[in-house]
Amino acid sequence: MKYRRWESSKLNAYMLPNLVLMGLVGALLLFWRGSGKRFALTSVLFLLLGLLSIFYYAANYFTGEGITDAVVFHLLAGPEGAGIQDFMDLWIKLGLALVTLLGFLIWAIVRFRSQSTRHILQPTGDARRKSLSLITMSAPLLASVSLAVHPATVDGMSLWSQYHTESEHSDISDFVQPIKIESRTGKQKNLVYLYLESVERTFFDQKKFPGLITHLRELENSAVSFHGLLQAPMTGWTIAGMTASQCGIPISTFNTGKNASVETSQFLPGSACLGDLLKSDGYYLAYIGGADLKFAGKGNFYRMHHFDEVMGLQEVDALMGGSLPKSEWGIYDDVTLDVAYRKFEELSQSGKPFGLISLTLDTHPPRGHVTPACSSMKYGDGSNKMLNAIHCADFLAAGFIRRILASPYARDTVLVVGSDHFVLSSDATEMVQAPGGELPRNNLLMVFDSDQPARIVSRNGTTLDIAPTILDIMGYQTGHFAIGRNLLAKDQTLVEKYGFEVFANKLEHWRRALWKYSNSPRQNQKTNKAVASLSDS
Repeated sequence: MKYRRWESSKLNAYMLPNLVLMGLVGALLLFWRGSGKRFALTSVLFLLLGLLSIFYYAANYFTGEGITDAVVFHLLAGPEGAGIQDFMDLWIKLGLALVTLLGFLIWAIVRFRSQSTRHILQPTGDARRKSLSLITMSAPLLASVSLAVHPATVDGMSLWSQYHTESEHSDISDFVQPIKIESRTGKQKNLVYLYLESVERTFFDQKKFPGLITHLRELENSAVSFHGLLQAPMTGWTIAGMTASQCGIPISTFNTGKNASVETSQFLPGSACLGDLLKSDGYYLAYIGGADLKFAGKGNFYRMHHFDEVMGLQEVDALMGGSLPKSEWGIYDDVTLDVAYRKFEELSQSGKPFGLISLTLDTHPPRGHVTPACSSMKYGDGSNKMLNAIHCADFLAAGFIRRILASPYARDTVLVVGSDHFVLSSDATEMVQAPGGELPRNNLLMVFDSDQPARIVSRNGTTLDIAPTILDIMGYQTGHFAIGRNLLAKDQTLVEKYGFEVFANKLEHWRRALWKYSNSPRQNQKTNKAVASLSDS
């Protein structure tokens, strides 16, 4: 199967024929003159078509790509902690669509059962009766064809086939390599990793978005800036982007009944991540974000992988007195980044090595949120709310970076700034997509380290390659990191080795093997033992 990444307009084109077929079936139901059993069957198929179309519309509203891994994951994880109110326009549309669907079906059923209506419209001639009977006989067939070729069915069958594909171990072993930490050179440096929600590198393009990103572009001149980071399958939403960049492995939503990454506190127990490694080497670990920790199992992930402090909406709000203004998703970024900087100072003063990870929130699709600190800041004429939010994120993130670089602890700190994933369906989606359906989009990754000369590193890779690259900069001599490869090493990344299309297709069909790997605690234990000796070095 060719790896697909469709534009929204292309998805709408796929839906149009199905809507036409559904309209024909609906017309036949409304003026049905045939078997009651066939009418009942067609009604059921029509209802399924309608529900499937409503679900597909909702899925595409979030992803812009139809039914994807992100949809499956969030269905399994549940909506707890999500900013439900942020999608009120969607819920209204879905509610109206459902009421219309059910109302139409009830009307058709009442009309069919109405003896008077049937009598008035009943054809009199045998030829006309046979002709109409043949037409109504085609209705179940039309509905079945529409169901079979529906984009939701196509997406669902594609995912199903991937979930049930067995991969040869020798094949996947070329990808998922044991994590090798051979040694650590020099002093332990602290790590600060700031994820910028949906702020992909595409927004840095001055031709597409003149003046949108200014502060970060200026700061990039003093960083190691990585270009060419594509988005692999199963890494395109926040928690998946985090596991990709910290664990070198995507989230494989394989088994709905036993998926430990979703349903229990054991989030990817078999994947050794940055947290596991750094903790084994004596680091104190903290996570600070503005959203509810329950959403998508984010809190479980960080607690599972040895973070000492895990702070989300409720924890940050309580820390600041319990009366913070909030968006539909949680704490505004100006507050979150201020709390993160205070934690950076506190941990730096402790004299012990630490890792601090933080995540912004106000650029969350579909429209972003107006951060209080940026209430008067607009991009262009201010009509695009998502771009306004990204313009604000540039200002706030740059302020956070400058505070750390100007602190007396900067020389002991490796500061990583990057996107968690490509922007999902939003007010800015069509603007980041290139004509013709090709998407020359990159994720953002910049590293600030006083021991590293500023430069641009252009490699074809993905966010799965981030963890071994960060470890290299921090002084760890490491080879592979699960699927990740060190972007500063001479070895090829897997995208460079196979090409992105082949790499993505292989990855999608290794779900079963990836699920077994990421949910086997033995893998994590092996890595912890391998790195434990570093604390004595």
